[in-house]
Amino acid sequence: LRCEHGRPGEDGEPLVAPGEQLPAVVVRLVPDGDGRRSLVAGVLGTTDTEVRTAELELDIAASTDLSVSALSAVSAVSEVSEVSSEVRAGEEVAIAWEVANGGPSDGPAGLGLRAELPAGWTVVRTDARRWTCEADGALVTCERADPLRRGERDVVGVVAVIDREVDRGSVDVAVSLVLPDGAAPADRDTADDTDSTRVRVRGAAA
Repeated sequence: LRCEHGRPGEDGEPLVAPGEQLPAVVVRLVPDGDGRRSLVAGVLGTTDTEVRTAELELDIAASTDLSVSALSAVSAVSEVSEVSSEVRAGEEVAIAWEVANGGPSDGPAGLGLRAELPAGWTVVRTDARRWTCEADGALVTCERADPLRRGERDVVGVVAVIDREVDRGSVDVAVSLVLPDGAAPADRDTADDTDSTRVRVRGAAA
């Protein structure tokens, strides 16, 4: 931010005498990596050597922007290999979600993820390197001990088997982030902390 000083004229525009060089104020925010910023203001005079500065340290609350989005829900067998969100009853389905941190700060430790699969779906395994996941029937809960760094994206995947007798048609698979109590830094936008993907279940293969 650079501000130049001038005397207002009759039309409101700065009025500067011919050849006159007026001081300018230059302000910049300097991050220190710990949720604080240094406000440095420098007054530049008529020559480059006439520089006077003042520094003020500001406390700026750290914040983060966490989000979760469904990546895919595909058959885990070769019959349906494309990302079509269409699966068969009686077979395994692989589901993946992406958790992201849009910054500007690192996320809190202990971030959780909760996914509730449709009735008749049973989780058989999870695929999440930095997450500890537990499955209870169709309910999946995961927790990441270390913070999700700013700009980082991580993928959580599960594989479930669909009962052969489940109803055919479209079902929604919902997922949500679970912030630990008193999480810091705060998530400034919680609207994208939930997502769902629609999966079409076809009849079981003969």
